Amino acid sequence: MVFFFLGGFTKHEALQTCRRYMLCNQRPILNYAVEGNIQRSSIVLEEYMSLLLPQHRNFDIALKYSSFDEKDRNKLFSVARICRDQNRRMFIDAEEDALYSMYKEEVRKLISVTLDKKYPTVYKTYQM
Repeated sequence: MVFFFLGGFTKHEALQTCRRYMLCNQRPILNYAVEGNIQRSSIVLEEYMSLLLPQHRNFDIALKYSSFDEKDRNKLFSVARICRDQNRRMFIDAEEDALYSMYKEEVRKLISVTLDKKYPTVYKTYQM
């Protein structure tokens, strides 16, 4: 299985790239992260939720675990449940060593909560 992780400098640019792949009957994975010096709590969830709107159903998403503040990581469960309900895959980017143990445990919980043997939802990525 080959995965196409697509991104861009803006959400609009990334969505345009996804559309080009979808025109070729490919199911891309939008790799989008909210980063920088911003008040992330509400913005991060809002951005990911906007990617889960019905008009964007034909691609999967990859998100960055560290883009959620520690106190807001429970919001990952909301995103995972929506992905599960829409039969979409959610890839969670592997993290640097400092966050790896938290990342590993949280992703394990996400996988168990959203487990669907016919259509798995949550996938972990690994840094090489």
